[in-house]
Amino acid sequence: MNDHEIELIRRAPEDSDAFMELFTLYKPIVLGQIRQMYLRDLSRDDWLQEASIALMRAAKSFDPSSGSQFGPYYKMVVHSHYVSVLRRAMARKRVPPYALAYLSERPAENSLADILGYSGRNEQERIFALRLDWENFVSELSPLERVALHHKLKTRPLDDRQKRALERVKHKLKTFLADLAD
Repeated sequence: MNDHEIELIRRAPEDSDAFMELFTLYKPIVLGQIRQMYLRDLSRDDWLQEASIALMRAAKSFDPSSGSQFGPYYKMVVHSHYVSVLRRAMARKRVPPYALAYLSERPAENSLADILGYSGRNEQERIFALRLDWENFVSELSPLERVALHHKLKTRPLDDRQKRALERVKHKLKTFLADLAD
C-alpha cells in the first residue's frame, strides 16, 4: 500500500473526491462480492450504494499503522455489511402472514375485506386472491402497520398510532386487491 492510498483512506470520510477515487480503486472487490450475493429487490446500484456505506465505515476505522492492508480489510467490511443487508431482508420476509389461516373460517360479515371496508367480487374469490399474494402484501407493510392489522384481525383495541397505521393498511389493501382484479 503506497502513500497515496493511505492519504486517500485518511481523507475519504471528509473529501468526496478522495472517497470516489478510493471507491473506484477498490471497486473490483465490490463487484466480486456482488456476484456472490442475490436479493430480488436490490439492483446492482443498490449493492454499490451499500458498498459505499461500507467503504465509509472501513475508511473511518482503518489504522494503517497496524501493518495490515486496506484491500482485505475493506473486503471483510463490505462482506459483513452485505450479510447484514441480506439478514435484514430475510427477517422481513419471515414475518408471519397474520390471520391467513382464519380468512376462510370467518363468517362473510366479518371477513378481512369487510373489516377493512373492501367491497368487490364475491367473498370466495376475494379470499382465494388474497391467499395467493398475502405474504407479499404483508411484507410490504411497515412493522407498525403489521401490528395494527394483527390487532384489528384479532379484534384487539387499537391506540391512535395503530388506527392511523390501519388507515394506511386499508389504502394499501384496496390497491393490492384492485391490482389482483386486473
